[in-house]
Amino acid sequence: MSITTLIPRAFKYLTADEKKRRETKIMIREIMMTITHDTVLLGEVIARGPVEWRNKFLTEMRGMSVDSHIADLVYVGFCKSWKAQFGDISVPEVLSKIEVRTPLTEAGIDAAWEHDASSSSWDARRRFYRDYPSKLPIEIRTSGGGAAAADTAPAPSGTSKGVH
Repeated sequence: MSITTLIPRAFKYLTADEKKRRETKIMIREIMMTITHDTVLLGEVIARGPVEWRNKFLTEMRGMSVDSHIADLVYVGFCKSWKAQFGDISVPEVLSKIEVRTPLTEAGIDAAWEHDASSSSWDARRRFYRDYPSKLPIEIRTSGGGAAAADTAPAPSGTSKGVH
């Protein structure tokens, strides 16, 4: 019995062609998984048709071991995925019902910064200790803002009413 029969195929050295085929297979799987899990992208690929898909696929996969037959098979896989997900509903019908998110405007970004600034750690601590005034740290008890908020908050049961 030779040693090569005992070593699994995964541990043997791969030739350049085998490496290229394995890399191609991995890339095609990643492309198919990415596109089939994104409804908008899948609809766009199917709506553009097999000829445009074949041209784009062969251009992007240049240097890999692919040909037009593989590109067509990948497109057929996309069509089968669409049919499995949506049945006989057409691509334009599904895409018209999907709400596409628009990018944030300048005002939206500014509003997010204002919200982030208002949720500082000081405000969070003040809001937390407003509900539990007996546990106020000394720096909050002695400062102007925290003590006033703590005095107006109801005291938990079993503690004193005021914080002094």
